[in-house]
Amino acid sequence: MSLVGSDFAAKITNKAAGALPRFFLVPLIFLLISIRFYLKLSKYSSKRAANSPIKGKSDTLIYEHIQLPNGLKTLVIHDHTAETASATISFNFGSFLDPPEYPGLAHFLEHLLFMGTEKYRDEAEYVSFISENSGSCNAETSGEYTLYHFSIKADFLEPALDRFSQFFTAPLFSASCVGKEIDAIDSEFLIHRQHDFQRYRHVRAFLTNLSHPFHNFLVANKATLTGKDGGNIRDEVISFYRNHYSADRMSLVVVGKEPIADLIKLVKDKFPNVPGSLQPFDCYWKHISRAVEENLGSIIWVKTLQLTRTIEFVWQIPDQMPLYMSKPASFLAGIIGHDGDGGYFDVWERF
Repeated sequence: MSLVGSDFAAKITNKAAGALPRFFLVPLIFLLISIRFYLKLSKYSSKRAANSPIKGKSDTLIYEHIQLPNGLKTLVIHDHTAETASATISFNFGSFLDPPEYPGLAHFLEHLLFMGTEKYRDEAEYVSFISENSGSCNAETSGEYTLYHFSIKADFLEPALDRFSQFFTAPLFSASCVGKEIDAIDSEFLIHRQHDFQRYRHVRAFLTNLSHPFHNFLVANKATLTGKDGGNIRDEVISFYRNHYSADRMSLVVVGKEPIADLIKLVKDKFPNVPGSLQPFDCYWKHISRAVEENLGSIIWVKTLQLTRTIEFVWQIPDQMPLYMSKPASFLAGIIGHDGDGGYFDVWERF
């Protein structure tokens, strides 16, 4: 039974007619219809096989999903017109797994992986190779995921992927680089501290549940990485890497102009030695509310450094990870945030 049917929509609309200005009714009805559509889409998406990409009729790309013996899930994509090749690896964890003694450790580890491997020992080699061949590379550590990616001229996919794969097979974690990257992380923190968005994010974290890892300091600086117990930060990084950087917690996407069979062979050649078969970790935060009851319904004023004025409304909603196929929150945000005629943004501008 649909949660948002025509009878329900009619009742809501009739009640709203007496309480809302007329120009709110059309967006409200559209929103209710959209929710109903999205609920049906969620059911449809959940029935699809995980390895069956949804293709448009004009999509000429060729997709193939494989899983290596070590558990690495990979999607290879053949694009015969590609001038640029690329690869992305994501892990299903991030800073929420930071050890309490070293806030920001996951972010720090992300930095260190760029600083040389057993096969390519020069700490600048990877970034230099990518940039010299008209490419770019970066990484991101969020609370619940960690992402590494690069793009490069299509002809250089194989050597780039060889360098990239070494991150997850044999990183150096040299002591000299550890010290330099602590300074780099601290400089990054000092810069971010001057950005109003980052300051606002920390205010939000401060107001959340103490038991939820979102409340913690996740970005790292020199103070958090030196630790309170005088421990060796390099040993902590290596321990975190060995405990969590497992092939069965990774997903890889590779895009290139090579035939699909060649791309599959490339993946099998480059990633067989990534360790796998670790025990699944407990995402304990999934069962903990971020919100603190007494903070709900509050107005929080944040003093900005820049001459900007912003208003934000924040709601606690259910975890969206299980709904990644249908993305209801993004769908509804697109409707509410639409700035065309008759949209909510258009209405607010008239006030």
